[in-house]
Amino acid sequence: MKRKAGEKRKLANTGSAADTHRRWCAHSPMATYFFHLHECGTVVPDEEGQGLPSQFNVRDAAKREARSIMAGEVQAGRLCLSCWIEVMDQNQKLLLVMPFKEALEVTGL
Repeated sequence: MKRKAGEKRKLANTGSAADTHRRWCAHSPMATYFFHLHECGTVVPDEEGQGLPSQFNVRDAAKREARSIMAGEVQAGRLCLSCWIEVMDQNQKLLLVMPFKEALEVTGL
């Protein structure tokens, strides 16, 4: 579309930085990451994996997974803080180890 002389170009309302990031991620291919649980000497492999927009989301996703597992343990009346989650990419490259004890803050002991 051709503009008339002196006419200013209107900028689209792009919203917040988070909105921009979400729009960018929606158009980007999602990589698959695998969250393998190491629990009391047993490894529970993640067979399906989880699609994430970038490697920068891996730490937050691992924390959420660890917290979710711990919440279930607490409801059952127990909690093991020596467990951990290993996160690997689709090439089986180790990206992160998330110990359960680093996924939350324990106070009042």
